[in-house]
Amino acid sequence: MDANRLFAQKDSEIERLKREVTMLKDTEASLMLDLDNTGSALEDLQEQNAKLISLQKENDEGHIKMMNDRIIATQLQVKIKEEMAHLESQVNNLTRQIAALQCEKESQNEALRLALETIGVKTKENV
Repeated sequence: MDANRLFAQKDSEIERLKREVTMLKDTEASLMLDLDNTGSALEDLQEQNAKLISLQKENDEGHIKMMNDRIIATQLQVKIKEEMAHLESQVNNLTRQIAALQCEKESQNEALRLALETIGVKTKENV
């Protein structure tokens, strides 16, 4: 009877181990599925990160170009202001020269008029 009981015990243990193996296989399959899902999710995240990094790089390049354009525009603006100041100075100088020349012209015209009057008076006296 000991042999039958030992046999029954071993048979029971075999059944328990078979159930445990089945349960472990189910757990393994579930874990493998979870691992596959996690791997797929990781790949998706890596792809999304790569796209975001690329987009960020494009944005950074755009900002750098805008800053560069702004620097160039500011430099041009400064150069134009300097050139305008120089041209305004030249205009002021030329305006003063014109005024001086007009004054001189008026003075010479007055001198010429007086000279012509004097000549006219002397001509009348000589006649």
